[in-house]
Parts: sequence; structure tokens; C-alpha cells
Amino acid sequence: MRNGQIPNLAEFFTKSGKHWLGFLNRYKEAIEHLSSAKAYCRNLMSLDEWYHQELPMLVKSRRTSNLGAHLKKDELVKLTEYVLKKTTFRFNILKLAALNEEGLIVRITSEAFACIDKPDPSKTDISNAFDLLMQLDGVGIKVSSAILSVVSIDVPFIGEEIFRIVFDRKITQISQSRNKLRDYEKALGFLRDKSDALNKTSNAYFMCSSGTRIVWTPQKCQDVAWAYLIINMRDLAKFKYYNRSGSRKLKRNQEMEDNYQRIRKLAVLRNRQKKDELGLVTFNIQ
Repeated sequence: MRNGQIPNLAEFFTKSGKHWLGFLNRYKEAIEHLSSAKAYCRNLMSLDEWYHQELPMLVKSRRTSNLGAHLKKDELVKLTEYVLKKTTFRFNILKLAALNEEGLIVRITSEAFACIDKPDPSKTDISNAFDLLMQLDGVGIKVSSAILSVVSIDVPFIGEEIFRIVFDRKITQISQSRNKLRDYEKALGFLRDKSDALNKTSNAYFMCSSGTRIVWTPQKCQDVAWAYLIINMRDLAKFKYYNRSGSRKLKRNQEMEDNYQRIRKLAVLRNRQKKDELGLVTFNIQ
């Protein structure tokens, strides 16, 4: 992307694996930037680590319990907060999520996880899981996908930036869609196509330092796409700021030069007047 150009995510999806690997390595940088740039995202770094590392292990450890894998109320609220901070923050949704009762959350998330916590869940299983979760207050398609992604790589959390390029619609139109699940399935297919294409690439730059090959998943593609947008929007803002600052400086220097020229002309005129006056006085004396 050139300096000063708005990032084009659709174009980024056509780029080679080398570009994708570059932004995969910069995902943490994007999280750090958003954490420092937005006051309401101060804890995004800790939330991201919790979502990717701690929560999946915690939920999967409950598989042997009587209730099976499930979420608790504080975990649902925390996960909703994470989703909102990575997409569009709406405080009323967070308040709604906090209104759900503990028992209801445990029961519904347990039933939803049971639908997809298996190898290759069917479309019906995924659809049933979404239908269950969206019975909870404040839980829509994005939060539901984040919940289900905790136990299954087949159901990743998909942000609004992917929906935007898949459907070429505004975010408000996507959120008002009556076929949210169908929209999710289409967006998921879009991410799967990209992850499959990246996995078919056998270049050496897909090797980790440990010697193991990077396995691309739809969730990893979603994270990289998000990082691409955040980093490039940051760079675009910097470019505009420095350009604007440079323009102000140039304008200020021009004004100073104009003032200097005006003062110089006035000084010349005054000197001429003084000489003329002196000449007149000398003439009168003679």
C-alpha cells in the first residue's frame, strides 16, 4: 500500500503468502497499537492473550464435568468485551450480556458446545449452536462465533471487516440482515478458501523457527486481515498528520517571508522619506 492510500482489504486477500506471513508476525504490534491509541482498549492485550491461550484450555478442561464444556457469566461478559473492542464498541451490548443469569449461560453454552465439539461438525450442528447462543441477551452473530471458536477451529470468530468485503455492504446493513447465519457461512467459506490456498504454498517462509510448518486456519486469516487494517490505518493517520503538519509549517514559513518583505519595503519607503525631508531642509537653508 502506498503512503496516504486507504487500505484495501479485498486487494490484500489477493496478495501472496509472503505478505500474509509479514502481517501474521505483526499481529501483536496491531494489538499494542490499539491498546495505546484507544482509551477503551487499554486492556486489549491481556484480553487477547486470555482469549487465545487461557480460555480454550479452561473450557476444554470442563469436558469431563457433569455439565460438559461451558462458559460462566464472567467469562461471557469478558469475551463480549473482547469482541466489542476488536470490532465496534457498543456499551449497551456489554450491559445486556451482563444481565444474563449464570444458570442460563452455563446451560445454553453447554448445549451449544455439545453441538460442535466434534470432528467436522455439520452445517446443521453449527446452525443449532448459533440458534442456542443467540437466545442470550447481547449475543449476536459475532459474539456467538467468538464463543464457539473457543472449542472448535471449524467455527472461527469473524469480525465485521470480513463481512464488509464479502458482501460489499455497510456494517449497519450487515447487522440488520435477516440471514445472519447464512452471511456467516459465506464469510467462513471466504476465509477457508484463503487458508486452503495458503496451506498449499510450500515456500520456506512458512516454516517456524522450530522447523514446523505454519498451518493456516480461517481464524488465523481473520486475525491477519484485522492486523493489516489496524496497522495500515495507523500508518495512514501518521501520513496525514505529518503531511498536515508539514503544510502548516510551509504556510507559516511563507507568512513569515511575506511579513519580512512587507517590513523591508516599509523600511525602504521610510528611508526615502527621511532623505527627501533632509534634502528639502538643505535646499531651504541654501
